[in-house]
Amino acid sequence: MLNTLSQHTGLSREELLSRLTREIPTAVDKFTPDGRLPTEQEAARLAKVVADAITAAGGRTKPIKVDVTDEASVAAAMSATVEAYGGIDILITCAGGYTRLAQVEDMPLDEWDRTIALNLRSAFLCSKAAIPHLKKSKAGRIIHVASISGRTVHASSSPAY
Repeated sequence: MLNTLSQHTGLSREELLSRLTREIPTAVDKFTPDGRLPTEQEAARLAKVVADAITAAGGRTKPIKVDVTDEASVAAAMSATVEAYGGIDILITCAGGYTRLAQVEDMPLDEWDRTIALNLRSAFLCSKAAIPHLKKSKAGRIIHVASISGRTVHASSSPAY
């Protein structure tokens, strides 16, 4: 993510991290690169790596466990964020992925449902939970980050894209 932002802004990864950690208290969610739920050990390790980098750069962070496809989990994460930071000024959603490349006729319905939940439902649930808090902020904003896969279709892509 920082590499992509760096390319688009012309800022180095270090400058981006520095600006983000100075200006935005960060709630870190836990995920794995392949889109599966991490083990508790993997999640704790990933959260610690991110939190340590933010703290080392002078920022504040509070790792919060959240399943962005589950409404109750998202609501709890938003409440924990508000409790830790006093409010929410910005929501950036960037959860997404799929488990494998497949043709429509080869994809089981449960896999389709998991992909749609991760890529679409998660943005909806996070927005729904954040909007009441964002309305209280004079600077409330929502940014949804999407994949280039949503614009560029390949025969071997996931049918959900």
